[in-house]
Order: sequence, then structure tokens, then C-alpha cells
Amino acid sequence: MRKHRRSLVYATAVILLLVFTAGCAESQQSSKGLQISSMTSAMGSVDPDKFDEQKLSFTINLCNDSDQDTYISFLEPLLTADINGRIISGDTRVEVKKKVAASDSIGVDGEIVFDSSDLSKQDIIAMEPIITGFRVGTEELIELPAKQ
Repeated sequence: MRKHRRSLVYATAVILLLVFTAGCAESQQSSKGLQISSMTSAMGSVDPDKFDEQKLSFTINLCNDSDQDTYISFLEPLLTADINGRIISGDTRVEVKKKVAASDSIGVDGEIVFDSSDLSKQDIIAMEPIITGFRVGTEELIELPAKQ
């Protein structure tokens, strides 16, 4: 009788553990937040007659995979240290100031001008990837639960 009770307690504990673990995993997957769905970039000289300044243009598509609307105030590319000290264009932050509905997406364009006077084409290619990620400033609306 004692073995039967011990195995019943053990089986119940295992079942409860599986139920609670599955519930936690599902809730984490359903609310991912902002995700990068795609990104394109292009580089070229600012002035066709001079090659001492290069412009890196980018377009990023952000998808709101959460079940809440999200307000994006800004997007800022994270740059490699090699380029960071060469920025000419000033602030790299792109002001977005738009709301992205749940399960919707938004495209954001930006550009960075940098000094390339002492760099060859091969030097610039060796610095790739120039953009390593993005810092996104967001605000999220959280509503109070309805009274029952």
C-alpha cells in the first residue's frame, strides 16, 4: 500500500510539473514584442566627385509580435567602434514617434554619413557589418483589468 501511495504522489507531481511548465512556455512565446522582420542597407559616396564622405542608408522593418500596441519614440543603430568615431552626420538616432498596433509592422529609414578619407574600399568592407543591432525607445500601453 505504501509503494502504491508513493508512486501515486510521484505521478501526480510529475503531471503537475508538466502542466505548469507547458503553461509558462506558451505564455512566453505569445508575447515576443518588437522583432526585426527585415533590413536592407546601401553605401555610397555623398558627393559623386569626392570619396572622403560615405553615406550608409538603411531601412528596417519592425514587427510587433505582442498582443499590445507599442509606441516607438526612436530607433538608433548600434555601430561598430571603427565607424563610431568617424560619424559626420551628428545624431544617428531616428525619431519615429508612431504607434505600432499589435501584430502589425512599421518601416523606418535612416542614414549615417561618415568620414572615409583615409579608408580604401577594402578597409570599409573589412568593417562589415557596420550596424550590429538597434536600440529602440518604446512606450507600452497597459490597461487595467475590467471590473467583474
